[in-house]
Amino acid sequence: MARGLIGAGQIVYKAVRTYEMLNYYAFDYPAAKAGEVAVSAQMREVGLGDYTLQIGVRAPDYDPVTRRRLNMVLAVDTSSSMGWGPVGQTGMDLGRAACKAMVATLEKGDRFGLLAWGQSLQSVVAPKELSAKDDGTLAAACDSLKPKGTTGLSGGLLGAYAAVKAGFDTKRINRVVLLSDGGANVGETDEKMIAKEAKGADGQAIYLMGVGVGDAWNYNDTLMNTITDAGKGAYVFLDSVTEAWAVFGNHLLRHVEIAARDVQVALELPPTFGVKAFYGEQISTKKEEVEPQHLAANDAMIFHQKVTSCAPETLTGDEPIAVTATWTHPQTGKETQSSFSASLNQLLQGKVKLLKKGEAVVAYAEALKDVQSLSGAAAQARIDEAIGVIDKGQKELPGDADLQEIGALLQAYRKVFSDTPINAWPTGGTGAAPITADCSACKATGSTLDNLRCALDLCDDKVFLGASYTSPTKSETKTTFAAVSQFGDKSNDLKAQVNGSYALMATGPAQGKLHSVNVGGSSISDPYSKGHSPMFNAMEWKVQLKAPAGANGFRFRSVFFSQEYDEYVGSQYNDKFYVVIESGSTNGGTKTVINYTDCRDPKQHFDFVCSPGMQFCNPRARYCYIAINTASSECCWLNGCPNGKAKTDISGTGFSCADSQGTDDANSGSSTGWLMTEWPIEPGETFTLTFHLHDTGDGIYDSEVILDGFEFVGSVTPGTWPVQPM
Repeated sequence: MARGLIGAGQIVYKAVRTYEMLNYYAFDYPAAKAGEVAVSAQMREVGLGDYTLQIGVRAPDYDPVTRRRLNMVLAVDTSSSMGWGPVGQTGMDLGRAACKAMVATLEKGDRFGLLAWGQSLQSVVAPKELSAKDDGTLAAACDSLKPKGTTGLSGGLLGAYAAVKAGFDTKRINRVVLLSDGGANVGETDEKMIAKEAKGADGQAIYLMGVGVGDAWNYNDTLMNTITDAGKGAYVFLDSVTEAWAVFGNHLLRHVEIAARDVQVALELPPTFGVKAFYGEQISTKKEEVEPQHLAANDAMIFHQKVTSCAPETLTGDEPIAVTATWTHPQTGKETQSSFSASLNQLLQGKVKLLKKGEAVVAYAEALKDVQSLSGAAAQARIDEAIGVIDKGQKELPGDADLQEIGALLQAYRKVFSDTPINAWPTGGTGAAPITADCSACKATGSTLDNLRCALDLCDDKVFLGASYTSPTKSETKTTFAAVSQFGDKSNDLKAQVNGSYALMATGPAQGKLHSVNVGGSSISDPYSKGHSPMFNAMEWKVQLKAPAGANGFRFRSVFFSQEYDEYVGSQYNDKFYVVIESGSTNGGTKTVINYTDCRDPKQHFDFVCSPGMQFCNPRARYCYIAINTASSECCWLNGCPNGKAKTDISGTGFSCADSQGTDDANSGSSTGWLMTEWPIEPGETFTLTFHLHDTGDGIYDSEVILDGFEFVGSVTPGTWPVQPM
C-alpha cells in the first residue's frame, strides 16, 4: 500500500509494519532440505558495543508440479465498490487478474472452485478436480466476474468453507482464499467460525488466505488483518495487474503451502547483551507470550534487531550466540527443532549481504513511519538518511530489484514534502457580487422537487436544467426532503438566509423532531471514504446547471446536523454530507467532493491528505469531509465543552445538545452551524452537483442538512468555512 500511495503523490498515512516489509521483500537464504527448516544469522558491529543482528528461518523449496494437490475455493467480493477506480485498475480488474494468475498455476488433480459474493452468493465454477491444466475455461470464468450490489461477507465465508469441506482431504492443501477491496465488516460470529476452522494440524484444518485489492488510498486493511489472523493464513495486497501476476503467477505455493507450523524462534545472547530494538511482530522473554507463526513453502521468515553490550570492553569474541527454531511438521504433527550457533567473532567475520538488505528495508519502513509526524525539510532529511542506508545495501547487492524499488520510492517521496505551496487554503469569503435571479414566481415551500429547487434559489430556468432525488441504498425517500421557511423554533439561529426559505435533506424524516428512523433499503459502500464504510439511508439530490455569462464560480450556505454528536465523535458512525461536482473544469470531469474543512482531531481522524497536484488545500495537511469529525462541528459536552451550550441555537429541530454524556440519546445531537461553500466554474459551462447525505455504520441516529442561497458569482475563494447567520 505504501508503494501505491507514494506513486499517487500521497502521504503514507496508514500503519506501516516493519516486520511485514521484511517478510514481503525477497531474501535469498539457501533453501532447507526437504522436511527440514534452515536457521542462519548474520551480524555486524555498527558502534562500540552496538550491533545489528538478522536471523533467517528458511523453508524447503517445493516443486510446483509434484507438490501436494490443492483443494481450494476462491471467494471474490463482487459488490459495487469493486467497480470503482480507474479503468483497468478497479478492484474487479485486479480480482480478475488474480483469479486468472491462480488458475494458470493449477495442475492436473487440483480441486478448484470459484464463488462470487456480493448481493447474493453465486457459484461461478462449481468445485471439481481438474483432469488437466486449464484450457481457458477457468480463465474465462474469472473474466466473467462483474461488480454489482451490496457486500455479503458472511454468505461468502460460509459458502467458501462449505465448498472446501465438501472436498476435504488430509492429503491435500485445503484453503479458502478471500478476495475483497476491504469494504466489508467482519462480525464476531464470522471471526469465530474462521478461527475454529483453522484449528488443529494442517491435515485437519482449513486455513484462510486474504487478498486485498484496490487503490492504496481507499483500501481498508482492517478486514484482511482480522480474518487472516483468525484463519492463520497469508495476506497480500495487490495494487496493480502486474503485481497480481507476480504474486500468484510465480509464487502461489508461497502463500498456500505450509512447510512448518507454529514456528517460534529463541535467541540466546551473551550475558552482557540485550535487545535494543526489535523489528518483528512480537518479542518476549516468555515463550507463551509470543504467538507462533506458520512458515510457507519456498519462503523465509526474517527477524531483524539491534543488540547492544553494556560492557563491550570485556568481550573476547568467543562469546556464543545461539538461535533455535521450534516448529511442528505439517503432516506428521511432530515437534522439531532447528538450530544455529556461532561465536561472536565468527558472526562478525561472516558475510553481511543479506543483513545489509535487511538494514535497508528497515530504514525504508522506519522512515515512512517517522515522517508521518514531520514536514518540509525535517521530513526530507529523515528520508535522505534512509536513502543513505539503502545506497549502502545496493553496494553489497548491486542490481537487487527490491533495493532499487525502495530507493526510487523514497526519492519520489521526498517531493511530497516540498514546501512549495500548491494553492492557498481559503480564509473565508470573497465579497463578490452575486448574479441574482428573480425568484418571486417560484413556490419555495412544500415537498416537491420544484419546491426544493426554489428553496435553494435555483429559480432561473436558463441555468437550472433538471434534477432528480434518489436513494443509492434504495431507501424510502418520500419524507426525507422538504422546502420550509424555518427549521425548528422561530427564535433559533436557523432563519432563511436568502428569499425566505431553504431546502432540507435528511436520512430520516426531514421535518419534526423525531430523527432516529431507519427508512429501509440496504447498505452499500461509501465511494469517498478511505475504507469504503457502509452507507445506510443514503439520499442524493442531483441538479444539472449551466453557468451564466460572467460567472466564474458559485456559492451556497449549509448547516449539517446529526444525532451522532457527541457520543460517537471519532467512531465509525461518522455520518457524511458530500457535495460532489462533475465538471470539465474540475478534475477533468471526475467526481470530486468540494465541501471539506479542517478536522476536529486530525491525528485521530481524517479523510484525506493534501498532496502535490491537488486543488485548493495546503500540502501535507489533513482534511475532513462535512461530518461530526470536522473542525466546524459544535460540540456539546465532549472534551470540556460547556454544558450543552453550542454556539448556534438550533432549538426545536430535535438535534439540540445534550448537557452531559449521561443524557445524550436519540433526542439530542448538534450541528456545524452555518457554513459557506464556494467553488470555481467556467462561464457557460454545464455541470452537475450532487448533494449527498447518508448514515454511516447503521440506519439510526439520523443526520440532516439545510441548503440555502445558491448563487453564481464573478469570483470565488474555493473551500468551505463557518459564517455568521445573516
